[in-house]
Amino acid sequence: MAVFNDLPTEIIEDILQRCLPSFFNRQDSGTGSVDEDYDTHGFPEYDVLFTSGYSSGSYSRDILHPACMMSVCSRWMDVVSKSPRLWTQLDLDASKWTGRLDILKTFLRRSKVMPLSIKLKLLRPSEDLLVEPQYKSIIDVLRKEFHRLRDLSIFIKGLDPNILATHLFPMGYLTEFTILENFVAAVQGRWYGSAYRSLLGMINAPRLKTFMVGLNLDYFWDLLLPSCTASISKLQIDFREHPSRDALERLAECRNLEAFVWSQNGYGVPRSLPSDCYFSHLRKLTLTLTNLTQYTTVTEHFHTPQLQWLAITGHYEVPFEWSSRFLQKNSQLEELRIVCLGVRADARYIFTHLPGLKTLVLSYCDPSSEFLSSFLPSKDDGSIMLPNLRTFVVGKFAVGIVVDPIIIDLIQKRIEHSPHGWGPRFVIMTTTISPFLSDKLKDIERTYPHALHIQNTSSESEPTHW
Repeated sequence: MAVFNDLPTEIIEDILQRCLPSFFNRQDSGTGSVDEDYDTHGFPEYDVLFTSGYSSGSYSRDILHPACMMSVCSRWMDVVSKSPRLWTQLDLDASKWTGRLDILKTFLRRSKVMPLSIKLKLLRPSEDLLVEPQYKSIIDVLRKEFHRLRDLSIFIKGLDPNILATHLFPMGYLTEFTILENFVAAVQGRWYGSAYRSLLGMINAPRLKTFMVGLNLDYFWDLLLPSCTASISKLQIDFREHPSRDALERLAECRNLEAFVWSQNGYGVPRSLPSDCYFSHLRKLTLTLTNLTQYTTVTEHFHTPQLQWLAITGHYEVPFEWSSRFLQKNSQLEELRIVCLGVRADARYIFTHLPGLKTLVLSYCDPSSEFLSSFLPSKDDGSIMLPNLRTFVVGKFAVGIVVDPIIIDLIQKRIEHSPHGWGPRFVIMTTTISPFLSDKLKDIERTYPHALHIQNTSSESEPTHW
């Protein structure tokens, strides 16, 4: 310790800074690896923008919190207390900060004018405890620092998010996020907030790059000034109700989108978008749609010439064929994930339009023999569909669904057809393989370890969408 403390103050500060957990994952990760989580239907590098951070939410228990570093020795206390950048990340579980506003203000003062990253958790500790007035006091303190927030994550559980939203973005005030780049908000529970839209003020965030709001918070999108959308590159909106015309017009102005999650859980849909959406930079897209009209609207009005990664999710009664026109418009696709859709009909007429597809994932589907047979070599001329396919994932399956035996024939034929026995890598993810089928698959895996990977999963839970 003596040797460490003899180091220059700048070096000690840098070492301590590197020891602190990072809230925000600023590194994009690739897709398409065989070892990646093929159960992910959104974007792995975007789904959880803020990592766990200080796990306890209470500085008194976290050894990596700057306040605990100050208790090591007088030298550390001097360095930490005078280093603003060590205080720029705050993980605030509001239930643990009621009555401690002076300490919160002290922590904020120590960061001076540095950009802040704040993860705010608004939870109800017990059913009979009224905490909204106390949380308002915490929010009022934080609002004074909104002008220097770079990252803001809000998670609400057990409370009415609409009431809390009136504290975060009060009516009659323009909330200025001068340097905000990343905004994430989610709520756990069933709340409906569209009626509160008129009780909230507008948001100005001219540098916004990431905007992600979960179910029941889609009206936050309506709060953004139209000028805020120009810089957004990553967007996730989970619409419960019919999106307003203004919301859709604002979407059309997001010309710099690179990743987009569009979820339309309600059955009400716009019959047409007020403007065509030209997403010339879009690389990754997730669509959660529930009826044919929604698919038609997206097909007619979304223009995505650079799209490479697409996930289409829905429910088991939605046929995969509904997406055919949109897929035909995007023949440049390299990865396609089909989640919770009915994949029962012959798919040749769809996949013949995707010659460059490298990765195909079927997750929580029940692929029929007819569908899987689409990928067998043609009996007429021996040609195969998707000749450039490198990875073919089948699973997870819906509960009670077993792997169709035709998968054995499919794997073997694709291996035989490929030069030197090298075909696409098949990944089977399921817990419902019959003993006979399991033995067959293991034989193939031993003979062609490069061609098959069996991943048994113990979880039979249905997929969830954030």
